[in-house]
Amino acid sequence: MRRFTFALASATLAVATLAGCGGDSDEAYCDAVDAAGKKLSDVAAADDLGDAIDSLKKVRDEASGETKENWDTLITSIETLQGGDASSAEDLDQDKIKDASDQIVKQVKDTCDINLEELN
Repeated sequence: MRRFTFALASATLAVATLAGCGGDSDEAYCDAVDAAGKKLSDVAAADDLGDAIDSLKKVRDEASGETKENWDTLITSIETLQGGDASSAEDLDQDKIKDASDQIVKQVKDTCDINLEELN
């Protein structure tokens, strides 16, 4: 489960370093996505994941509405898995995580012109 969520987060953001953002009103959000992608690509060990999670939180903070909730779902699941509590990991709603991830991919493409699905 831990590998799944880490891979999901990495796949969701790693391509962000390859593309620029759309309109000026979304520049801070797209910049945060870009920065988080760079942090995730630098993760070499579990200890580095804390910095990557902090970057994801900055993305969440720049997002609004449902997008913010989707980022929060993803971050919460990663933090749960990072904690190593197997019972907590079993309680994660896989469908909710997948739905949040799918919506993030679509929203980042629409807002920042970043195609996160290229890594799949």
